[in-house]
Amino acid sequence: MRVATAMQTLRSPWRRSVFRRVPIRAALFGAVLLGASTAASAHHSVVAAFDMSRHLSVAGTVTKVVLGSPHSEIFIETLDPAGNARQWRLELLAASKLRQLGWTQDTLPVGDRVHAEGAPSRYEERVIYTQVLQRSDGTRLPLSLVP
Repeated sequence: MRVATAMQTLRSPWRRSVFRRVPIRAALFGAVLLGASTAASAHHSVVAAFDMSRHLSVAGTVTKVVLGSPHSEIFIETLDPAGNARQWRLELLAASKLRQLGWTQDTLPVGDRVHAEGAPSRYEERVIYTQVLQRSDGTRLPLSLVP
């Protein structure tokens, strides 16, 4: 009966191939974890980021629409009491959810006047999680998959 030494075991083709694959697998696993954690950190809980117990209303002119993920954004310009222009960010559902509601990139053109209502951000000024979005003609835009 033959007993293999440790060096002979390490020299076998099978052992070498396993040891060569382990660093590659570990690197791939690490990359997947890093990617998942980055995506998770980009998304935040609406309740954690916005004060749902408060309610703000704001009206202004659309300056930019970003249909994206994890949240879409509409930027509007308003005037403060002194007449200075102020930028507000209206946060909405992800683009995939808005598309299910019939939204396209042309649903809300730059230059349109809108009225928005929603919960203010806990951490940023002039940012709301939009719960009602209405055009100047009174048309309400759909913001929820739940009727």
